[in-house]
Amino acid sequence: VIQAARERAKEYMRLHQSFVWNATNVTKDIRGSLINLFVSYGAKVKIIYVESSYNEIISRNKLRKNPVPEEIINKLVRKLQVPSVVEAHEVVYVV
Repeated sequence: VIQAARERAKEYMRLHQSFVWNATNVTKDIRGSLINLFVSYGAKVKIIYVESSYNEIISRNKLRKNPVPEEIINKLVRKLQVPSVVEAHEVVYVV
């Protein structure tokens, strides 16, 4: 699925068409590989970092049709590296 999404992104970039990459990229390395790809095509990269409280995340997860196991959420929270302003052309924080 990720490879198909990357190929679709490349198609958009070749056409100079804007798109949104919506994903949980909690580490700088994961974001960096995508950002490097986008920039190599001349794209302007804007990160929108959205943060909710831990309790809100757990509450919303319980409402999902297929909840994510809590241990996976905890692992992602521990690994989280908040995007810095130097990672993209623009970084917006919604906290």
